[in-house]
Amino acid sequence: MNPKDVLAPRLRTAVSGTSHAPLIEEFAIYLRVTRQLAPLTIRNYLGDLTSFFEYINTQNLRRLDAANRLFLRSYLAWLVDTGYVRASIARKLSALRVMYRFLLERGVVIQDATRLVSAPKIERRLPSPIAPEEVERLLSGPDLNQRTGVRDRALLELLYAAGLRVSEAASLNIRDVDLQAREARVTGKGLKTRIVLLGAQAQSA
Repeated sequence: MNPKDVLAPRLRTAVSGTSHAPLIEEFAIYLRVTRQLAPLTIRNYLGDLTSFFEYINTQNLRRLDAANRLFLRSYLAWLVDTGYVRASIARKLSALRVMYRFLLERGVVIQDATRLVSAPKIERRLPSPIAPEEVERLLSGPDLNQRTGVRDRALLELLYAAGLRVSEAASLNIRDVDLQAREARVTGKGLKTRIVLLGAQAQSA
């Protein structure tokens, strides 16, 4: 694979005619040979660097080791103003950190300021609640004339009533369930154990 073949047109334009072009091609070789990344992954890395080189061109930054903490923070602010979402900005900063570690190992730069800046926190989207009619349709799916259908209905009622993860329900043993007390002992993430309550429908199922 020719390193030039993985350079996106925007990146090739951003570094053309500068001293950075040979470094980017060498970085592409490093990602392929040393890091053994797939061509698509390399393209993504290099694509995420495009914005950085476009920005340093607007700032007339000649030397990559001149990108200090203040400069990088202004770059991240510029990405926000340009309209990039937090996840994209975090990904671009991650690619930049990999490149600067490479440059530091090669002695091209004498400092790596990327470790001094933090990526924006990515907002976690809350799961959308399932509609009641969707729950009814799901619960009515199993064939109660079949033993497997009876089992599946019981598991679905348990998942819905107790708010369990699928892995938690799958790992339950009979001894973990107390039908008289309508409760179950569940082992979740980190092997943490908790008691969950069961509704009448789940108890019946």
